[in-house]
Amino acid sequence: MKTSWRGLDSLVPRLRRYVADELRGDGMPSSGDELRRASARVAVAAFGEGAVTDSINLSMLALLTRCAPTTWLARPSASRMVLETDLHSIPLEPPQLMLDHGIIEARRPETGERLWGDIASLGWYSIGNTWWLIGLPYPDGYRVVRWTPRWTGQELADELPGPGFDRGALVDRASRAAYDQFAYQATRYLITIALLAEADPSPLRIVLDKRETVARRRKIIDVFFDGDAGRPPCSPRADSVLDPAHGRIAKDSQVRGHLKRQRYGEGRLLTKWIYVQGFQARRWLSSRWLVSAVGSGEDL
Repeated sequence: MKTSWRGLDSLVPRLRRYVADELRGDGMPSSGDELRRASARVAVAAFGEGAVTDSINLSMLALLTRCAPTTWLARPSASRMVLETDLHSIPLEPPQLMLDHGIIEARRPETGERLWGDIASLGWYSIGNTWWLIGLPYPDGYRVVRWTPRWTGQELADELPGPGFDRGALVDRASRAAYDQFAYQATRYLITIALLAEADPSPLRIVLDKRETVARRRKIIDVFFDGDAGRPPCSPRADSVLDPAHGRIAKDSQVRGHLKRQRYGEGRLLTKWIYVQGFQARRWLSSRWLVSAVGSGEDL
């Protein structure tokens, strides 16, 4: 049976008439308060008084993009790479993707494709240094998180939403755990795919879909793997080497694919993000205790 689910990619353009009516006078509002009032008017016109709470963020995304948001259609391999890529530090400035309001969506959610978990569509917009992320689970639901990161270059985990961050007044106690989980996953997904998109070189292949772009009169971008960067990591070897003289043991471990900053240019004053594919590394580990059978000299 065909589902009636609609992602942000189809919901936002449906507000075109209401957004056009709102912008017909003075054009795009210049302040945050004016934007919020304009968004509320669009929500009331499109969905009625009772739906404003759930639809105001959708209306804001439609307003800021003039109902023509750039949509990134992520193939399962691309989303898998985002989830498997390690990112330990937040950038010193927002990635370009996050500066452009838009949508990332699974290409075929009806076949089981997802961005992560049950989320099939993720939209975002920013006002000042605050981002709003809108997630649509499949087959239904609506989740929103507000995030004000500090672009410090320090530990990413310290800047992602977690228990105790500002959830807003509308999140009741029973919903906090699910809300916190979505907030963490959504912000991490967005910032990781944004950095993967501008990494040099990027493991993602990002291609403008010309036929879809012409048909929908806005940018539609396909996102998928390029080359073998998405191959699953090979299993580390089980062998190890003991160095009893120094109380160390060498172990092979798998280093996951990760993003990191690299200096370049004259005097190495410039920085860029690069993607390092997963690899095996042999590391010497110091143990506090070396356990052996009494008198055997063999490790247990």
